[in-house]
Amino acid sequence: MTLPFDIQLERPEALYLLALLVPLTGVYLLHRSKRKKALQAMGGNVKRLLPDAAPARAAVRFVLFALAFTLGVLALANPRRPAAGDLEARSGIDQVFLLDVSNSMLATDVVPSRLDAAKALLKNVLKARPNDRVALVVFAGHAYAQLPLTYDHGAATLFIETANPQQVPGQGTAIGEALQQALLSFGNEQGRYRTVLLVTDGETHDEQATDAAKELIDRGVMINTIGIGSPGGSTIIDPKTKAPKKDESGNVVLSKLNEPILQQLAAAGKGKYIRMDAGATGASSASSALMAQLSTVKNTSLIDKTQLSYETFYYWLIGPMIFLLLLEAFIPERKKIRA
Repeated sequence: MTLPFDIQLERPEALYLLALLVPLTGVYLLHRSKRKKALQAMGGNVKRLLPDAAPARAAVRFVLFALAFTLGVLALANPRRPAAGDLEARSGIDQVFLLDVSNSMLATDVVPSRLDAAKALLKNVLKARPNDRVALVVFAGHAYAQLPLTYDHGAATLFIETANPQQVPGQGTAIGEALQQALLSFGNEQGRYRTVLLVTDGETHDEQATDAAKELIDRGVMINTIGIGSPGGSTIIDPKTKAPKKDESGNVVLSKLNEPILQQLAAAGKGKYIRMDAGATGASSASSALMAQLSTVKNTSLIDKTQLSYETFYYWLIGPMIFLLLLEAFIPERKKIRA
């Protein structure tokens, strides 16, 4: 909740406590009404029996208590504003990286491997676009969100570097699940342009991918795809045996880049499909093409609220609150009677 002079409440939900003033006031008025009726029943004997009675003072005490209670609730809500010099706005976009970590990404038709080349590409994006918020989803047979949208590129780099096939149980290329995780990563936030960067060899056809992509497209999300590998295929080196992987029949497994699905997703998502292989469209060329594509996206200037420090003002309210409580305590309920 933002107030004048750029002041906001850290815990605006605390204001609900002010509703307690209604029943408190009701109890006070009910007590006062019963007392008044009792005094009226005494008739002319009131002044003689209670010469020091001062009902007005009770009303003043209650008002002071109600004001002190209000100040206490406002202090609990913690009024604050960003410290001077912290209002620097970042101009960037939101990107969700979808990184394929299936075993097929261990193929070496892109040096040193498809997975290592994919990691290098994502780290280049982080370096070239320091003001973007990024999230990371890794996938193989299933998809898992590793990092929510954040400006912390150091953390993003660490998660990218440690991504590996052992993180995801089950093999496959669950592009549809990965796109669904991207949708969840964006949440309901508005006001920034959103993009998905899908990096995969697309080896397994995923029938859910098209439906998941439509949901993103309906939300105005651009989908860029990077196809890593070669259509001709390459063997996959088993990291344990250091030998080419074989299927159940003993035949050497050949992993091929599946371009059609990646081209289809990029076209539907108003993005760009880029192939990264060992030829002319290598890492450097793919990175340049991707940066050119991202440069066409209109940046949005937003303040990085996660990096803000604040000046708090609750203590301005605590002092008056304590003063009002002390004042209320020192007001006697009865007046002095002169001899």
